[in-house]
Amino acid sequence: MSERNHKNGFSVMEVLVAAAMLGVSLVGIWSIFIFSTTQVAVARARTVANNIANEQIEIMRNMPYEDIGTTTGFPHGDIPATQTITRNGLGFSVQTYVRYFDSAADGTVSASSTGKHVHFLWGGCGWEPTEAQILRLDFYNDSIVVDLDFQNYYHGNNFNWSGSVTVDGEDQHFHLTAQGNDPCPTLSLQTQNVEAPFRLYVDGVLIVTYTGPDVFTPGAGVTYTIIGQGAVVPADLYPNDYLHAEVQVCWTRYQCPVAVVMSTFIAQKGAETASDTGVLKIEVLNADGQGIVGANIHIENSGVGLSPIDEVTDINGLRVIPILTPDVEGYEVTVTKSGYSTDRTLAATPQNPHPTQPHLTVQAATISEPTFAIDLVSQLHIDVIKMDDTAGDGIQVTVTGGKTIGVTPTVYKYPDTNFIANSAGRVELTDIEWDTYTLVADLPTGDSTKTVTVSPGTDETIVISPHTLRVTVRDNAGSQPVQEGASVLLTYDNDGSSTTLLTDSSGRADFSSLRTGAYSIDTSLSSYISQHTDITVTTGSNSQTIYLIHN
Repeated sequence: MSERNHKNGFSVMEVLVAAAMLGVSLVGIWSIFIFSTTQVAVARARTVANNIANEQIEIMRNMPYEDIGTTTGFPHGDIPATQTITRNGLGFSVQTYVRYFDSAADGTVSASSTGKHVHFLWGGCGWEPTEAQILRLDFYNDSIVVDLDFQNYYHGNNFNWSGSVTVDGEDQHFHLTAQGNDPCPTLSLQTQNVEAPFRLYVDGVLIVTYTGPDVFTPGAGVTYTIIGQGAVVPADLYPNDYLHAEVQVCWTRYQCPVAVVMSTFIAQKGAETASDTGVLKIEVLNADGQGIVGANIHIENSGVGLSPIDEVTDINGLRVIPILTPDVEGYEVTVTKSGYSTDRTLAATPQNPHPTQPHLTVQAATISEPTFAIDLVSQLHIDVIKMDDTAGDGIQVTVTGGKTIGVTPTVYKYPDTNFIANSAGRVELTDIEWDTYTLVADLPTGDSTKTVTVSPGTDETIVISPHTLRVTVRDNAGSQPVQEGASVLLTYDNDGSSTTLLTDSSGRADFSSLRTGAYSIDTSLSSYISQHTDITVTTGSNSQTIYLIHN
């Protein structure tokens, strides 16, 4: 017999597996290479960005004081607010902000009190002279805290803590350490413009709870002494003490998660002196009266030769614009923010001869303090239903807002506006301002009116239809209408939407613009047993009588 040589090889499956493993390895190596290369490039870009920011700061430091300003900001100048600078083939986006800075040394634009000085003494006198003491400040309510200014110290050692913090929805904790060199420490607390309760701890020991303007509750074993009320500082009519310049630089080719930021204060060579100019202190609030950070303020006044000013509000919703030329109703102001409504001043016109917010007036040696209100826009979907319970396509709906922008005559911010329902019987109101709107549908059976209150940042659907329900609430004993004010909760079983009305003096609650279908009625009144009733609403007018039994 002849012998044959047999050689071992790889199967197709083995080759495929090996190729896949090699591919994964190569992809991983390539990814690591790309990541490393990118990180090196980003590090180089950040170094160049630092150099650019430093160059821009030095340019401003060497400019004449009166020429420092940006093309769109205030003070106005020739420095581009936004520019692109190319270095080594890489583009850098440079944003420059220049604003007047109001120093507290001569008072600020707002008259204020330096607050009460309170000295606290506690505990054991057992701390070692070199031991680091940890101060913890806990804000524990859902609100905004502004202009935080504490001066805390131990005998022989001082530390200051100031700035602005935001408390929103949950407890916030802030820590600070300092070396103590006295075995019997005393802590001095100065409250200034603090608007939220807080608890103050040192090394875990509760020192004080602050619950309101100068209302202190000391911790266990803590004594305190109020040294006295601080001085009242009058408003500074010339809040242009220094210039604060800030440069933000980002590279454009790679991801730039955090811009390089440099800033400086620039002082004028001469002393600040009085002038024949005035100040605008603009406040921007939301629907709840809280300041809005980052709101855009645009100011124009061609009558005094003012270059347009574009500014943004600070964390407190404020922006101060000093050294403005006096003018009567000449400053046109528009306040905006992405995703928010718009508020503005208005000129008198034949259609609106007496606007409620006319263009602003600036007077010499005076601080004008206008307030504007904006908030998140909302969406409102209106479903129109006809008597036969079909979609009200082609039906005209007239919408009118409740806010006014003029008096004598009354001028509405959202005037009568007509819409035509689409083939599905729907009218879409997009990006509308929070307000109370009156809706009138021109149905074949007669006008149907509904009033709806739209809150900021909401998206809701309402119905306009000729279907109604009258609920009459009576006393079970004598069948007489119950006293006014019985609560009637009507809930639509299909989606759980509900409406609550109070009965009138006749014991009636009238519900309008209903969908047909199953509902539940929950009726309650003091001294009576609450009742639950199921009802089906059909087309047209419906009625239901509820009998309540005394407890």
